[in-house]
Amino acid sequence: MVARTLAFLILFISLTLVGDSRPAAAAPSAEKVYIVDSDQNQSDSSPGDGICATSLGNCTLRAAVQEANRDLSWSRINFASQMTINYPNMETLSEPFTTIDASDHWDDVLGEVGVVLSEGGNVNGILAITGDYAVVRGIRFDGEGSIGVVVSGSTGTIIGGVEPNQRNVFTVYNSSTTDSIGVEVKDSASKTDIRGNKFGTIKGVNAAPNPGAYGVYLTSGDNTVRENHFVGHTEAGILGWMVGHNLFMDNVLGTSNEKLSPIPNEIGVALYSSNENQIGPGNIIYTNSKEGILISQSDNNVVAGNEIHENGGHGIHILSSNDSRIGVVEGNSIRYNIGHGVY
Repeated sequence: MVARTLAFLILFISLTLVGDSRPAAAAPSAEKVYIVDSDQNQSDSSPGDGICATSLGNCTLRAAVQEANRDLSWSRINFASQMTINYPNMETLSEPFTTIDASDHWDDVLGEVGVVLSEGGNVNGILAITGDYAVVRGIRFDGEGSIGVVVSGSTGTIIGGVEPNQRNVFTVYNSSTTDSIGVEVKDSASKTDIRGNKFGTIKGVNAAPNPGAYGVYLTSGDNTVRENHFVGHTEAGILGWMVGHNLFMDNVLGTSNEKLSPIPNEIGVALYSSNENQIGPGNIIYTNSKEGILISQSDNNVVAGNEIHENGGHGIHILSSNDSRIGVVEGNSIRYNIGHGVY
């Protein structure tokens, strides 16, 4: 086990793939904490005064973000209780070192998150992040919004976490288009860590009514997608478009918890015009309706240490691509796919 881990680490560094998290430095004593106690849509009455309060005296999520963007400090936004917040749009989270955390309101009875952000049709995302080292945990992004979270131009964003109650759930959809996305990372955003979330499913045993087109859509490089669950997406669980130096590991794509029943994405992982990425180790890519992995016009990618079983097309389909390394360091288990194992 130690040798395997060391070997992957050496390969990982050689490809300059970085899975950074929030800096280890402790938050300063001056960290600002805002407690959202209202599901309404009012703005802060005096943005920048360090107090989250609307004209009615409540702290809404909109008001908390307005204050966090102006307080020139590390900021934390928590929630007073379980709630569903339905906004048409919201101010972009632009200040560095801001955490939005609802993990302490996990619904133990239903076994799912207790704070839901839901909105209709905002193409800019339910939550847009441009500030560095943001953290988002314990929230369900739901409803007919084109995108759940958009990470744009920032570094070090963390979406999710290692504990079950830190996961985010993405069940956004768009009935008028086919391009709805759980998390989009774009505009040179880097070192984003998307970890432990559920995409297209709430509990992992079946698909949401409208799981959306893509779970994660990357057009920026140097990011990590790990330990997530992707099911039911009409295009792909993970898609990289013209990106490099991304790491995809320990994800489940296309099957329920414990691999008990198929909940297919169309494609598990797809790379287009994307060089020097690594798929694996540890991905479970089962029962997707087409390819398990599609690599198209993409060079120098590594696929190693994955289980790729029972997909409706080829296990791994490589098109117009050079120097793909399949099974380097550790082999893949590729079985029972309808097409070829590797084609």
